[in-house]
Amino acid sequence: MLQTPNKQKTCLLKYISVCLMMSFFALETWSQNKPILSIELPTDVRTATILHSGKEFLAGTSSLEHGIYRIDAQTGEITRQYKQTSDLCNIAITQDDKLAMSGTMSHSAFVFDLESGETINAFWTYGNGPTEPSFPAKAVCFSPDEKYAVTADYHGKLRRWDLETGKLVQEVVFPHNDPTYVTYLPNGYEVMTTTYYPYIWNLKTNEVRQYPEIESWYPPSLVGNKLLFYLGKTMQLWDTESWALLKEYDSSEYTTKSVALSPVGDNILVGGAIGSTTNKGYDRRIIKTDTGVLARTYQVRSGASLGSPESEDRVVRFFPDGKKFLTVNGNTVHIWDIKDLTSAVHGSEAIKP
Repeated sequence: MLQTPNKQKTCLLKYISVCLMMSFFALETWSQNKPILSIELPTDVRTATILHSGKEFLAGTSSLEHGIYRIDAQTGEITRQYKQTSDLCNIAITQDDKLAMSGTMSHSAFVFDLESGETINAFWTYGNGPTEPSFPAKAVCFSPDEKYAVTADYHGKLRRWDLETGKLVQEVVFPHNDPTYVTYLPNGYEVMTTTYYPYIWNLKTNEVRQYPEIESWYPPSLVGNKLLFYLGKTMQLWDTESWALLKEYDSSEYTTKSVALSPVGDNILVGGAIGSTTNKGYDRRIIKTDTGVLARTYQVRSGASLGSPESEDRVVRFFPDGKKFLTVNGNTVHIWDIKDLTSAVHGSEAIKP
C-alpha cells in the first residue's frame, strides 16, 4: 500500500531527527575525547602541580636546561621558567601560591618564590650528616601552617625542616626505599609517605607505623580524610581518621599509574594507558566515589603514540573547581573538560562486594 505524501513527509522528518540525534551524540563523544588545550614542551614532563587559584600550573621537566615551567591554564602560554640545578622528582606549592618546593635527585630540596623565582632555602638530604652520602629528595610537602617543609629521601628518611631558618627540626627512618609521595594528614600532627606500603609518622611521638594491608607503589590521592590508593587489580578508599576501609573498586580492567580524587571527593579520575605488551588502549575514566558507577570515559586508542592525548597518563590532576582535569603524557600536558556528569551514560558498578 502506497503512503500518502503527508505520511512520507512524517517518516522523512523522523528519519532526519534520528540522524541529527545520532550526529549530536557522535559529536559529543568526539568532543569529550578531545582535550580543550594541549601544551607541548621541549622535553619530557616528569610532574605537574596546579596552583590553588586554578589559573596556572607548574610543569616540571626532566631537563636541567628547561627546569620548571609556569603555564596559564586558560591559554597555554608559558608565563615563567624556573631553572633547576638537578633532575626534578616532585613539586609542592603553599596554599597562598607564593612559594614552591622542588625535590631533586641532587640530594636536596629547594624552596623558591613563585613571583621572583628567588631561592629562599635549600634542604640537604644527607644520609647521617654532612659527611655522609646524600640521597635524592624523592617527595616533598609543606605543613598546613606553612611553617615547615617535609622531605622523604630515596633511602628511607623523613625530615622536617623549619621553613624560615632552614634548620632540621626532626627526622625519622622508615624501612622502605624510593618514596613516591609525602603529605601531612588533616590532623596536622601526622605525616604519611608511601613506598611499597604507606607509613605514618607521628610528629608528637616521633614513631612510625606501617599499614601492610595496603600494597601500592603508586602515589595515592588525599582529599580531606578520604585517601585513595591504586593497588593494581583494585582501588581502595580509606578514612585517615579511623583507618577504616570505606570502599573497594574493581580496577582489573585498567592499567594505570595515576589516580585522583575530585576536590570534594565525589569523583575518581583514573588515568589512561597503553598496555605495554598488548598495545591496547585503556580509557581514562571518571567514577562516582559513592556508588562506583562509571560516569564518563575519555577514549585511549590502541597503538597511540606516546605524547598524544590518547597515550599513557603519567600524572592526572583535578583543577580546584572540579570542572577540568590535567594529564601529563610524554612532553605534553593536556587539559580536559569534564562537562556535566549527570547527563553521562552510566556504566556498570565498579565496587567490589
